[in-house]
Amino acid sequence: GERIDRQLGDFMDAMRPPGAWDLKVRLKDLDQEGVWGQLAFPSMGFWLVSITDRELARETVRVWNDWAYEEILKKNKRVITTACLSTADIEDAVAVSSTAGTPPGSPVPPPVRPRRPRP
Repeated sequence: GERIDRQLGDFMDAMRPPGAWDLKVRLKDLDQEGVWGQLAFPSMGFWLVSITDRELARETVRVWNDWAYEEILKKNKRVITTACLSTADIEDAVAVSSTAGTPPGSPVPPPVRPRRPRP
């Protein structure tokens, strides 16, 4: 037979529901399931602890938070995104947590593992 190589991305794309990247379709999915609201992308910032460059971390967080606010939060009241924090610098994390572009009370998850001190 013919060998077909697949990538993990192919599998994930095949398993992902149509509403995963389309907010209008996602809201219809929620209606069909009888769900009023959803926390979207709660693990998006978990990998940020790997970014040790302060400027790169700050800009990554800024771009994500701006996108989440403009494309998700401003367009609906049912799908809520979490704000991401920079873990490369505590001052940046504090600044983002108070001005993340999210409505007051929006979730801001902490990193999942502490940064190890350098020897």
